[in-house]
Amino acid sequence: MTSQLKTNLSNTSLLKTPLLKTSVSCEVVNIKGLHARAAARIVTTANQFDSTVTVTHKENIAPANSLIKLLTLNAPKGSVLVFDSEGDDCMQVSEALKILVTSGFDE
Repeated sequence: MTSQLKTNLSNTSLLKTPLLKTSVSCEVVNIKGLHARAAARIVTTANQFDSTVTVTHKENIAPANSLIKLLTLNAPKGSVLVFDSEGDDCMQVSEALKILVTSGFDE
């Protein structure tokens, strides 16, 4: 490899911008907790954004775009969910998910 090519390859790594990250905690306020319809609302909301989102309840973690895995969180009313988002629109998805959960999933 020529030294010019090596220099160009090493400079491309400098051009990569680090991903933005956010973490938001919110309490499940609806009576039924995180059930199928509420989990589906999380999936729908998360899928509107490009960021990768995980949801944590106690020691359990699930991707926000997986309905089945969200249901395994077993989060009743009063549970605290933590949404960890990573990507360019992480602030927007975090805020949208926080509003969704704290509004009781609009139920």
